[in-house]
Amino acid sequence: MVPTSHTAGVQSPVKHLFIPMVLDAYVFVPTARNLDFLSSMSTPSRLSVLALLLAGCAPGAEVGVAQQPLSSGQVETGYPEVGHMIWQDATYSHSCTATLIGTRTALSAAHCVPDATSRQAWVDFGTGNVATIVASEPHPSYTLAAQSANYDVSVIHLDRDIKNIRPATLATTAPVVGEPIKIVAFGTTPTDESTDTKRSGTNTIGSLAAGYFDFNGSDATHANSCPGDSGGPIFVTRTGGKQLIAGVDSRGNCIYGSGASGAGTRVDAYVSFIQSKAAANLFDGVLYEQLDPVASFSLPSTWNEGEPLSVKFSAADDVRVVHAIVSIDEKLISDVAGEDPTLVLDLMLSPKAGKRVVRFQVTDGAGRTAEVSHTIEIIAPESTTPTDPVPEDPGTGAETPSAHGCSHAGGTNSAGLPFVIALFGLTLVCLRRRCTA
Repeated sequence: MVPTSHTAGVQSPVKHLFIPMVLDAYVFVPTARNLDFLSSMSTPSRLSVLALLLAGCAPGAEVGVAQQPLSSGQVETGYPEVGHMIWQDATYSHSCTATLIGTRTALSAAHCVPDATSRQAWVDFGTGNVATIVASEPHPSYTLAAQSANYDVSVIHLDRDIKNIRPATLATTAPVVGEPIKIVAFGTTPTDESTDTKRSGTNTIGSLAAGYFDFNGSDATHANSCPGDSGGPIFVTRTGGKQLIAGVDSRGNCIYGSGASGAGTRVDAYVSFIQSKAAANLFDGVLYEQLDPVASFSLPSTWNEGEPLSVKFSAADDVRVVHAIVSIDEKLISDVAGEDPTLVLDLMLSPKAGKRVVRFQVTDGAGRTAEVSHTIEIIAPESTTPTDPVPEDPGTGAETPSAHGCSHAGGTNSAGLPFVIALFGLTLVCLRRRCTA
Protein backbone atom coordinates (compact mmCIF):
# COMPACT_ATOMS: atom_id res chain seq x y z
CA MET A 1 0.00 0.00 0.00
CA VAL A 2 1.60 3.22 1.20
CA PRO A 3 4.84 4.17 2.95
CA THR A 4 4.93 5.61 6.51
CA SER A 5 7.47 8.12 7.73
CA HIS A 6 7.89 7.95 11.46
CA THR A 7 10.59 10.44 12.22
CA ALA A 8 10.29 11.95 15.67
CA GLY A 9 11.19 15.51 16.49
CA VAL A 10 14.51 14.62 18.04
CA GLN A 11 17.36 17.00 17.37
CA SER A 12 20.71 15.40 16.66
CA PRO A 13 23.72 16.08 14.43
CA VAL A 14 23.60 12.44 13.36
CA LYS A 15 22.94 11.95 9.68
CA HIS A 16 23.35 8.99 7.32
CA LEU A 17 23.43 6.56 10.26
CA PHE A 18 22.20 3.30 8.77
CA ILE A 19 21.12 0.23 10.81
CA PRO A 20 19.80 -3.03 9.22
CA MET A 21 16.23 -2.72 10.49
CA VAL A 22 12.89 -1.81 8.96
CA LEU A 23 11.66 0.85 11.31
CA ASP A 24 8.56 2.97 11.58
CA ALA A 25 10.39 5.68 9.70
CA TYR A 26 13.19 4.50 7.44
CA VAL A 27 15.37 1.56 6.46
CA PHE A 28 18.99 1.76 7.67
CA VAL A 29 22.09 -0.06 6.45
CA PRO A 30 25.31 -0.51 8.49
CA THR A 31 28.59 0.92 7.24
CA ALA A 32 32.04 0.98 8.85
CA ARG A 33 31.87 4.77 8.89
CA ASN A 34 28.55 4.74 10.72
CA LEU A 35 29.70 2.17 13.28
CA ASP A 36 32.94 4.08 13.90
CA PHE A 37 30.95 7.26 14.32
CA LEU A 38 28.56 5.56 16.74
CA SER A 39 31.41 4.17 18.83
CA SER A 40 32.98 7.63 19.05
CA MET A 41 29.88 9.09 20.69
CA SER A 42 29.53 9.46 24.42
CA THR A 43 27.72 6.66 26.22
CA PRO A 44 24.52 8.68 26.90
CA SER A 45 24.34 9.86 23.29
CA ARG A 46 25.02 6.36 21.95
CA LEU A 47 22.31 4.89 24.16
CA SER A 48 19.87 7.59 23.07
CA VAL A 49 20.48 6.89 19.41
CA LEU A 50 20.15 3.14 19.87
CA ALA A 51 16.97 3.58 21.88
CA LEU A 52 15.47 5.75 19.14
CA LEU A 53 16.43 3.26 16.46
CA LEU A 54 14.89 0.39 18.37
CA ALA A 55 11.81 2.54 18.95
CA GLY A 56 11.40 3.12 15.24
CA CYS A 57 12.40 6.82 15.13
CA ALA A 58 15.64 7.84 13.52
CA PRO A 59 17.17 11.24 14.26
CA GLY A 60 18.31 12.85 11.05
CA ALA A 61 17.25 9.87 8.96
CA GLU A 62 17.84 10.35 5.30
CA VAL A 63 14.74 10.41 3.14
CA GLY A 64 14.64 8.28 0.02
CA VAL A 65 16.19 4.96 1.06
CA ALA A 66 14.60 1.97 -0.69
CA GLN A 67 11.86 0.25 1.31
CA GLN A 68 10.49 -3.25 1.47
CA PRO A 69 7.49 -4.15 -0.71
CA LEU A 70 4.18 -2.57 0.11
CA SER A 71 0.95 -4.55 0.02
CA SER A 72 -1.88 -3.50 -2.30
CA GLY A 73 -0.48 0.01 -2.74
CA GLN A 74 -1.24 2.07 -5.81
CA VAL A 75 -0.51 5.55 -7.09
CA GLU A 76 -3.26 7.90 -5.96
CA THR A 77 -4.31 10.87 -8.12
CA GLY A 78 -7.23 11.98 -5.96
CA TYR A 79 -7.47 13.31 -2.41
CA PRO A 80 -5.97 16.77 -3.06
CA GLU A 81 -6.40 17.58 0.64
CA VAL A 82 -3.59 15.13 1.46
CA GLY A 83 -0.20 16.84 1.27
CA HIS A 84 3.49 15.98 1.48
CA MET A 85 5.02 17.45 4.66
CA ILE A 86 8.77 18.15 4.86
CA TRP A 87 10.97 19.31 7.77
CA GLN A 88 14.63 20.06 7.11
CA ASP A 89 17.72 22.08 7.89
CA ALA A 90 21.38 21.76 6.92
CA THR A 91 21.82 18.45 8.79
CA TYR A 92 18.32 17.08 9.19
CA SER A 93 15.44 16.12 6.92
CA HIS A 94 12.36 13.99 7.16
CA SER A 95 9.14 13.42 5.30
CA CYS A 96 5.61 12.84 6.58
CA THR A 97 2.04 13.35 5.43
CA ALA A 98 -0.51 15.96 6.51
CA THR A 99 -4.19 16.40 5.74
CA LEU A 100 -5.95 19.72 5.25
CA ILE A 101 -8.76 20.07 7.81
CA GLY A 102 -9.27 23.83 7.34
CA THR A 103 -8.14 26.33 4.75
CA ARG A 104 -4.89 26.91 6.67
CA THR A 105 -4.92 24.07 9.20
CA ALA A 106 -3.68 20.49 8.72
CA LEU A 107 -3.63 17.29 10.76
CA SER A 108 -0.61 15.01 11.13
CA ALA A 109 1.09 12.72 13.66
CA ALA A 110 2.75 14.08 16.80
CA HIS A 111 5.90 12.05 16.16
CA CYS A 112 6.28 13.81 12.78
CA VAL A 113 6.83 17.18 14.42
CA PRO A 114 10.40 18.09 15.42
CA ASP A 115 10.81 20.04 18.64
CA ALA A 116 13.09 22.55 16.94
CA THR A 117 11.49 25.73 15.59
CA SER A 118 14.46 26.80 13.47
CA ARG A 119 13.95 24.16 10.80
CA GLN A 120 12.29 24.90 7.49
CA ALA A 121 8.97 23.12 7.12
CA TRP A 122 6.21 23.11 4.55
CA VAL A 123 3.33 21.09 3.14
CA ASP A 124 2.96 20.59 -0.60
CA PHE A 125 -0.59 19.90 -1.78
CA GLY A 126 0.37 19.97 -5.45
CA THR A 127 -0.69 22.28 -8.32
CA GLY A 128 1.29 25.15 -6.80
CA ASN A 129 -0.37 24.91 -3.40
CA VAL A 130 2.65 24.93 -1.11
CA ALA A 131 2.31 26.43 2.36
CA THR A 132 4.94 27.09 5.01
CA ILE A 133 4.36 25.62 8.46
CA VAL A 134 4.30 28.47 10.95
CA ALA A 135 3.40 26.43 14.05
CA SER A 136 2.64 22.88 15.14
CA GLU A 137 0.77 21.71 18.22
CA PRO A 138 1.30 18.03 19.07
CA HIS A 139 -0.87 16.51 21.76
CA PRO A 140 0.79 17.37 25.11
CA SER A 141 0.40 13.80 26.38
CA TYR A 142 2.30 12.21 23.51
CA THR A 143 5.75 10.82 24.33
CA LEU A 144 8.08 9.20 21.85
CA ALA A 145 9.50 6.90 24.50
CA ALA A 146 6.11 5.27 25.03
CA GLN A 147 6.18 3.97 21.45
CA SER A 148 2.40 3.99 21.40
CA ALA A 149 -0.17 5.23 18.94
CA ASN A 150 -1.99 6.91 21.82
CA TYR A 151 -2.06 10.72 21.56
CA ASP A 152 -0.12 10.61 18.28
CA VAL A 153 -1.83 13.62 16.69
CA SER A 154 -0.66 17.15 15.90
CA VAL A 155 -2.41 20.23 14.51
CA ILE A 156 -0.33 22.04 11.87
CA HIS A 157 -0.81 25.76 11.19
CA LEU A 158 0.01 27.08 7.71
CA ASP A 159 1.01 30.56 6.63
CA ARG A 160 -1.76 31.00 4.09
CA ASP A 161 -5.07 29.69 2.85
CA ILE A 162 -4.90 26.72 0.50
CA LYS A 163 -7.20 27.61 -2.37
CA ASN A 164 -9.54 25.40 -4.34
CA ILE A 165 -9.10 22.33 -2.13
CA ARG A 166 -11.94 21.00 -0.03
CA PRO A 167 -10.61 20.10 3.45
CA ALA A 168 -11.33 16.71 4.97
CA THR A 169 -13.91 16.22 7.73
CA LEU A 170 -13.13 14.65 11.10
CA ALA A 171 -15.00 11.59 12.36
CA THR A 172 -16.54 12.24 15.76
CA THR A 173 -17.84 8.72 16.43
CA ALA A 174 -15.78 5.62 17.11
CA PRO A 175 -14.74 3.20 14.36
CA VAL A 176 -15.80 -0.44 14.64
CA VAL A 177 -13.90 -3.68 14.22
CA GLY A 178 -14.14 -4.91 10.65
CA GLU A 179 -14.90 -1.46 9.24
CA PRO A 180 -13.16 -0.84 5.88
CA ILE A 181 -10.49 1.86 5.86
CA LYS A 182 -8.48 3.65 3.21
CA ILE A 183 -4.99 4.99 3.89
CA VAL A 184 -3.62 7.83 1.73
CA ALA A 185 -0.05 9.06 2.17
CA PHE A 186 3.41 9.72 0.70
CA GLY A 187 6.39 7.41 0.96
CA THR A 188 9.07 5.36 -0.78
CA THR A 189 8.82 1.95 -2.42
CA PRO A 190 11.37 -0.50 -3.86
CA THR A 191 10.78 0.92 -7.33
CA ASP A 192 10.41 4.57 -6.41
CA GLU A 193 12.86 5.97 -3.89
CA SER A 194 11.36 9.44 -3.84
CA THR A 195 8.72 10.50 -1.36
CA ASP A 196 6.95 12.70 -3.87
CA THR A 197 4.35 10.13 -4.91
CA LYS A 198 0.97 9.88 -3.25
CA ARG A 199 -0.25 6.31 -2.77
CA SER A 200 -3.31 4.67 -1.27
CA GLY A 201 -4.47 1.28 -0.12
CA THR A 202 -7.33 -0.36 1.73
CA ASN A 203 -7.60 -2.53 4.83
CA THR A 204 -10.00 -3.20 7.68
CA ILE A 205 -9.90 -2.41 11.38
CA GLY A 206 -8.66 -5.42 13.29
CA SER A 207 -8.99 -4.29 16.91
CA LEU A 208 -9.77 -1.18 18.95
CA ALA A 209 -7.98 0.42 21.88
CA ALA A 210 -8.90 3.54 23.80
CA GLY A 211 -6.74 5.84 21.69
CA TYR A 212 -5.97 3.88 18.54
CA PHE A 213 -6.93 0.95 16.31
CA ASP A 214 -4.88 -1.77 14.61
CA PHE A 215 -5.04 -2.76 10.95
CA ASN A 216 -5.55 -6.33 9.85
CA GLY A 217 -2.58 -8.20 8.38
CA SER A 218 -1.15 -7.33 4.99
CA ASP A 219 -1.93 -9.54 2.01
CA ALA A 220 -3.11 -9.12 -1.57
CA THR A 221 -6.13 -7.11 -0.45
CA HIS A 222 -4.94 -5.51 2.81
CA ALA A 223 -2.51 -2.61 2.73
CA ASN A 224 0.08 -1.85 5.37
CA SER A 225 1.95 1.35 6.24
CA CYS A 226 5.61 1.86 5.42
CA PRO A 227 8.16 4.66 5.85
CA GLY A 228 6.89 7.97 4.52
CA ASP A 229 3.21 7.59 5.46
CA SER A 230 3.18 8.85 9.04
CA GLY A 231 0.53 11.44 9.71
CA GLY A 232 -1.50 10.35 6.71
CA PRO A 233 -5.29 10.16 6.95
CA ILE A 234 -7.12 6.88 7.48
CA PHE A 235 -10.56 7.33 5.97
CA VAL A 236 -13.80 5.51 6.72
CA THR A 237 -16.99 5.81 4.69
CA ARG A 238 -20.10 6.63 6.66
CA THR A 239 -23.78 7.36 5.92
CA GLY A 240 -24.39 8.81 2.49
CA GLY A 241 -20.99 7.73 1.21
CA LYS A 242 -19.23 10.54 3.03
CA GLN A 243 -15.57 9.92 3.80
CA LEU A 244 -14.30 11.02 7.20
CA ILE A 245 -10.86 10.90 8.85
CA ALA A 246 -11.18 8.18 11.49
CA GLY A 247 -7.46 7.84 12.17
CA VAL A 248 -3.98 9.30 11.72
CA ASP A 249 -1.36 6.87 10.44
CA SER A 250 0.87 6.26 13.45
CA ARG A 251 2.94 3.15 12.78
CA GLY A 252 3.41 0.16 10.49
CA ASN A 253 6.10 -2.49 10.14
CA CYS A 254 6.01 -2.43 6.32
CA ILE A 255 5.86 -6.23 6.16
CA TYR A 256 4.08 -7.95 3.32
CA GLY A 257 2.05 -10.98 4.34
CA SER A 258 2.34 -12.87 7.63
CA GLY A 259 3.28 -10.74 10.63
CA ALA A 260 2.25 -7.43 9.09
CA SER A 261 0.78 -4.89 11.45
CA GLY A 262 -0.06 -1.23 11.58
CA ALA A 263 -1.94 1.24 13.76
CA GLY A 264 -3.79 4.49 13.46
CA THR A 265 -4.48 7.03 16.20
CA ARG A 266 -8.23 7.43 16.68
CA VAL A 267 -9.47 10.88 15.70
CA ASP A 268 -12.70 10.55 17.66
CA ALA A 269 -10.71 10.03 20.87
CA TYR A 270 -8.87 13.34 20.43
CA VAL A 271 -11.40 15.38 18.44
CA SER A 272 -11.83 17.90 21.26
CA PHE A 273 -8.08 18.59 21.30
CA ILE A 274 -8.01 18.96 17.50
CA GLN A 275 -11.02 21.27 17.50
CA SER A 276 -9.56 23.47 20.22
CA LYS A 277 -6.25 23.92 18.38
CA ALA A 278 -7.78 24.42 14.94
CA ALA A 279 -10.27 26.89 16.44
CA ALA A 280 -12.28 28.73 13.80
CA ASN A 281 -10.22 27.34 10.95
CA LEU A 282 -11.69 23.84 11.06
CA PHE A 283 -13.83 22.55 8.24
CA ASP A 284 -17.30 21.80 9.56
CA GLY A 285 -18.49 20.07 6.42
CA VAL A 286 -20.51 23.04 5.19
CA LEU A 287 -18.87 26.44 5.42
CA TYR A 288 -15.15 26.90 5.21
CA GLU A 289 -14.48 29.52 2.52
CA GLN A 290 -12.09 32.24 3.63
CA LEU A 291 -12.05 34.55 0.59
CA ASP A 292 -14.78 36.49 -1.18
CA PRO A 293 -15.84 35.30 -4.63
CA VAL A 294 -14.95 37.29 -7.74
CA ALA A 295 -17.33 38.07 -10.62
CA SER A 296 -16.44 39.57 -14.01
CA PHE A 297 -17.76 40.25 -17.52
CA SER A 298 -17.39 42.97 -20.14
CA LEU A 299 -19.71 44.76 -22.58
CA PRO A 300 -19.28 47.20 -25.46
CA SER A 301 -20.58 50.71 -24.79
CA THR A 302 -23.17 50.47 -27.60
CA TRP A 303 -24.87 47.75 -29.57
CA ASN A 304 -27.48 47.57 -32.33
CA GLU A 305 -30.90 46.27 -31.39
CA GLY A 306 -31.72 42.98 -33.04
CA GLU A 307 -28.11 41.84 -33.30
CA PRO A 308 -27.30 38.91 -30.92
CA LEU A 309 -24.83 39.96 -28.20
CA SER A 310 -22.51 37.17 -26.95
CA VAL A 311 -21.27 37.73 -23.37
CA LYS A 312 -19.07 35.53 -21.14
CA PHE A 313 -19.75 35.77 -17.40
CA SER A 314 -16.98 34.37 -15.16
CA ALA A 315 -16.98 33.69 -11.40
CA ALA A 316 -14.27 32.27 -9.13
CA ASP A 317 -13.92 31.43 -5.43
CA ASP A 318 -11.25 29.95 -3.17
CA VAL A 319 -13.42 26.85 -2.76
CA ARG A 320 -16.75 26.90 -4.60
CA VAL A 321 -19.27 29.13 -6.38
CA VAL A 322 -22.75 27.93 -5.46
CA HIS A 323 -25.02 30.45 -7.20
CA ALA A 324 -24.87 32.88 -10.14
CA ILE A 325 -27.55 35.25 -11.49
CA VAL A 326 -27.59 37.38 -14.65
CA SER A 327 -30.22 40.09 -15.07
CA ILE A 328 -30.99 42.99 -17.42
CA ASP A 329 -32.73 45.96 -15.74
CA GLU A 330 -33.53 43.62 -12.81
CA LYS A 331 -35.25 41.15 -15.15
CA LEU A 332 -33.84 37.64 -14.58
CA ILE A 333 -31.99 36.22 -17.57
CA SER A 334 -30.09 33.26 -16.07
CA ASP A 335 -30.08 31.54 -12.64
CA VAL A 336 -27.44 28.81 -12.22
CA ALA A 337 -26.25 26.66 -9.27
CA GLY A 338 -22.71 25.28 -8.93
CA GLU A 339 -20.25 23.43 -6.67
CA ASP A 340 -16.90 24.14 -8.33
CA PRO A 341 -14.31 26.87 -7.65
CA THR A 342 -15.04 28.41 -11.06
CA LEU A 343 -18.23 29.00 -13.00
CA VAL A 344 -18.51 30.32 -16.57
CA LEU A 345 -21.70 31.30 -18.39
CA ASP A 346 -21.71 31.93 -22.14
CA LEU A 347 -24.96 33.74 -22.87
CA MET A 348 -26.49 35.26 -26.00
CA LEU A 349 -28.36 38.43 -25.04
CA SER A 350 -30.96 40.39 -27.06
CA PRO A 351 -31.68 43.59 -25.12
CA LYS A 352 -34.25 46.09 -26.37
CA ALA A 353 -33.40 49.62 -27.47
CA GLY A 354 -32.40 52.08 -24.80
CA LYS A 355 -29.87 52.24 -21.98
CA ARG A 356 -29.76 48.84 -20.23
CA VAL A 357 -28.04 47.72 -17.02
CA VAL A 358 -26.64 44.18 -17.12
CA ARG A 359 -25.91 42.75 -13.66
CA PHE A 360 -23.96 39.62 -12.61
CA GLN A 361 -24.25 38.36 -9.00
CA VAL A 362 -22.46 35.32 -7.49
CA THR A 363 -22.49 33.63 -4.08
CA ASP A 364 -19.98 31.22 -2.52
CA GLY A 365 -20.58 28.40 -0.05
CA ALA A 366 -20.12 30.68 2.94
CA GLY A 367 -22.79 33.08 1.72
CA ARG A 368 -20.31 35.73 0.60
CA THR A 369 -21.36 37.58 -2.53
CA ALA A 370 -19.84 39.53 -5.39
CA GLU A 371 -21.61 41.74 -7.91
CA VAL A 372 -20.61 43.59 -11.05
CA SER A 373 -22.78 45.58 -13.47
CA HIS A 374 -22.28 47.46 -16.75
CA THR A 375 -24.49 49.86 -18.70
CA ILE A 376 -24.90 49.46 -22.43
CA GLU A 377 -26.82 51.62 -24.93
CA ILE A 378 -28.85 49.62 -27.41
CA ILE A 379 -29.49 51.61 -30.58
CA ALA A 380 -32.80 51.15 -32.39
CA PRO A 381 -32.58 50.64 -36.16
CA GLU A 382 -33.69 53.48 -38.50
CA SER A 383 -37.25 53.23 -39.93
CA THR A 384 -37.47 51.69 -43.43
CA THR A 385 -41.31 52.30 -44.10
CA PRO A 386 -41.77 54.27 -47.46
CA THR A 387 -43.74 57.58 -47.32
CA ASP A 388 -45.06 59.90 -50.11
CA PRO A 389 -43.16 63.16 -49.96
CA VAL A 390 -45.03 66.45 -50.34
CA PRO A 391 -43.99 68.08 -53.64
CA GLU A 392 -41.87 71.08 -53.16
CA ASP A 393 -42.87 74.45 -54.58
CA PRO A 394 -40.39 75.09 -57.38
CA GLY A 395 -40.89 78.80 -56.84
CA THR A 396 -42.70 79.44 -60.24
CA GLY A 397 -46.06 80.40 -58.74
CA ALA A 398 -47.73 77.25 -60.07
CA GLU A 399 -50.60 75.97 -58.05
CA THR A 400 -50.13 72.78 -56.12
CA PRO A 401 -52.73 70.85 -54.08
CA SER A 402 -52.80 71.87 -50.47
CA ALA A 403 -53.27 69.55 -47.54
CA HIS A 404 -56.92 70.65 -47.42
CA GLY A 405 -57.67 70.07 -51.08
CA CYS A 406 -57.44 73.78 -51.85
CA SER A 407 -55.09 75.48 -54.21
CA HIS A 408 -52.66 78.22 -53.68
CA ALA A 409 -50.65 80.38 -56.04
CA GLY A 410 -47.24 81.70 -55.53
CA GLY A 411 -47.17 79.97 -52.24
CA THR A 412 -50.18 81.99 -50.90
CA ASN A 413 -52.81 79.98 -49.04
CA SER A 414 -56.34 80.52 -50.50
CA ALA A 415 -58.27 78.52 -47.97
CA GLY A 416 -60.94 81.39 -47.68
CA LEU A 417 -61.65 81.59 -51.46
CA PRO A 418 -64.65 79.19 -51.50
CA PHE A 419 -66.39 81.34 -48.88
CA VAL A 420 -65.89 84.48 -50.96
CA ILE A 421 -67.27 82.78 -54.09
CA ALA A 422 -70.33 81.50 -52.23
CA LEU A 423 -71.02 84.95 -50.80
CA PHE A 424 -70.66 86.49 -54.25
CA GLY A 425 -73.10 83.97 -55.74
CA LEU A 426 -75.66 84.60 -53.00
CA THR A 427 -75.43 88.33 -53.68
CA LEU A 428 -76.15 87.82 -57.38
CA VAL A 429 -79.18 85.68 -56.63
CA CYS A 430 -80.62 88.35 -54.38
CA LEU A 431 -80.04 91.13 -56.90
CA ARG A 432 -81.73 89.11 -59.68
CA ARG A 433 -84.86 88.47 -57.65
CA ARG A 434 -85.03 92.15 -56.84
CA CYS A 435 -84.69 93.19 -60.43
CA THR A 436 -87.45 90.88 -61.69
CA ALA A 437 -89.72 92.01 -58.99
